[in-house]
This record gives sequence, C-alpha cells and structure tokens, in this order.
Amino acid sequence: MERLRQRDEEALQYIMNRYGNELIRSAYLMVKDQQLAEEIVQDGFVKVFDKIHQLQDESKLKSWLMTIVLNQCRSKIRTKRFRFPFLPFDPSERDVEAGEDDSPEELVVQMQKSESLVEHIHNLDHHYREVIILFYYHDYSLEKMVEITNVKKSTIKSRLRRARMQLRDRLEKGETIDEAK
Repeated sequence: MERLRQRDEEALQYIMNRYGNELIRSAYLMVKDQQLAEEIVQDGFVKVFDKIHQLQDESKLKSWLMTIVLNQCRSKIRTKRFRFPFLPFDPSERDVEAGEDDSPEELVVQMQKSESLVEHIHNLDHHYREVIILFYYHDYSLEKMVEITNVKKSTIKSRLRRARMQLRDRLEKGETIDEAK
C-alpha cells in the first residue's frame, strides 16, 4: 500500500493482477458487455491510483475497489443511450465442475442451467442484479454490502428477497429470455 501511495506502477500492476478478473466478472454481470466491463475496471484502477490517499483502512482495499467499480457500472446503466446487449457466455469460461461420475450429457445440462440462470440474472433490474452478484458471487455479508453499496441493510434484504423471487419464478416457469422481457 505504501508503494501504491508513492505512485509505484508495479504496485498498481500487482493490485490489478490480484483483483482484476474478479472485478471484470462483476462488472460484466452488471453491464452485460465484456468490453465495457473491462473498460469500467480499467477506469476504476486509474481512480484507485489517483485517489489511493483517500483509503484510510488498508484492509478494505478490495471492498473499496468493488465500490468504485459498482458505482461506475451504475453510472453507465443510468446513461440514456446505454442498452443491455445480451452476450452469451464464452464456452471456455463456463464454470461447471465435472464430477467423476458425470456423463457428458449431465455436464451439458449443468452448463445449460448455469447459462439460463446467468441470463435471467442479466435481465433483472440493476438494483437486484447488484445484490445477487455481491451476495452469491462474492459471498459478501449484508454488512459488507451496506458498506459497498451505501444502501440500508433493510433495503438490501428486500432487494435480495425480490431478486430471488423473480429468479425462482422465471426458472420454475421455464421462461426463455425473450419471454422474460
């Protein structure tokens, strides 16, 4: 952290390597565009480099980075000309674990279920998408989510409940993405 405060680019590179992929995945889930997600995270690291002196507690670096990235995602989502293109997952990036007894057919079904869930998450309102990503993808506690989003705990709980209900309803109905819109 001290090297980062002294504007050491190698220290910034270390932070980028350590947190970059995780931040890009989160941004992608928010904005649904890989290039835009990468741009947002890159801009976030520039902000970090410029404003590192504002970080008081070094142990909160990761949540501070996440806050910056989520704020930039929100900003992009709010712009009137921003639209949500749906980009399907690159098959090489699918996160499906193969068990010893899983057949190829079972793996395909798991991948389809995972892709369907992600598609439905993409179609949630950005407030709901944000809490789902933070809670389930990053495993943040409600208290940490309050810190990152600057939203009341009761509001986060409510958004999580509504997001879960919407996802459950859509998945139970077997809606396709076109029907969900």
